[in-house]
Amino acid sequence: MTLARTCRRLLLPLALAASVAGCGQSAVEDGTSRDGVTVGGAEGRFGLVVLTFSENRDNWRVRDQLNGSAWFVEHTEMPQREVLRLLNVPLVSERAPAHLDTCELRVRAIGHDAPASGLDGGSVYFMDAGEVTVDVGHEGLALDSAWFPDVYPEVAGLVYEGSVQNGLAFMSGPDLRVVGHGSGEVGPFNVEVAPPEPVRLASVAGREVVGHRVALRHAPERTEGGVDVTWSAPHRAGNGLLVVELVRRGYDRTATLACTVADDGQFTLPEALVARLPDYGRDQTDRLTVTRFGTAPFAADGLPEGQVLVLTRDSVLVD
Repeated sequence: MTLARTCRRLLLPLALAASVAGCGQSAVEDGTSRDGVTVGGAEGRFGLVVLTFSENRDNWRVRDQLNGSAWFVEHTEMPQREVLRLLNVPLVSERAPAHLDTCELRVRAIGHDAPASGLDGGSVYFMDAGEVTVDVGHEGLALDSAWFPDVYPEVAGLVYEGSVQNGLAFMSGPDLRVVGHGSGEVGPFNVEVAPPEPVRLASVAGREVVGHRVALRHAPERTEGGVDVTWSAPHRAGNGLLVVELVRRGYDRTATLACTVADDGQFTLPEALVARLPDYGRDQTDRLTVTRFGTAPFAADGLPEGQVLVLTRDSVLVD
């Protein structure tokens, strides 16, 4: 298998639209109404479970926290990438480059990832999957279900979320398990995924990272030769890939420089791309993040395809 093909295979979950673009089609009766959302014609279905572990340098009270979210989606007349943007899932919806040693710079207006009003005639319904739990050893986390907020008239259904503060226990085992107990809409599923090791930033541009902020003598865009980043290398074998992001936020805009790199403990953000980050004035903030990920596919009755995405990340504000 060629390197390019291997990278595309490993990074498939990062561009989740590609991994579930072939969701099975099932017929529903035209005009069927579910919680105010009218579903008609052919529909696409996919499931997405995202578990994010962070040691959280900004707030010691929520250190070692594992956050979980899950969606079991039925969508009509709406591209899947728009559903992913609506969910604003990290490292999904075109945020991470799909090839090793590739960097991409994206600039957007804040709040424009999802339509301000209406979904261009499409609709999204979040199906009930019954109880959903995350288990490792004797530790367990049950995700709470709640109705999607009444924000868009075309979106309704149940979404899942939960958190646990001793998240390190979930990440230290060789495998964790996500279990869906099933309902009349989604059948039961049981998927095992190897969690990536927690990652820790070590230095940015030669400055040791010891807290939630690192001060540089010059602004990042003026750092000669790019921005050097180092982090803790993994101890056990994994997919060997990591995403480095430098995100600049202004009042109503954000710019993201994202690079998919080998997880060997060091990388230099290219000077030419760092220099292209827009200047948002003295109120702008820069945050540098490194993210490891693990993934596993699953399926269930009524849900042709799904993905579990496990992220471990560390970030720091850059002055």
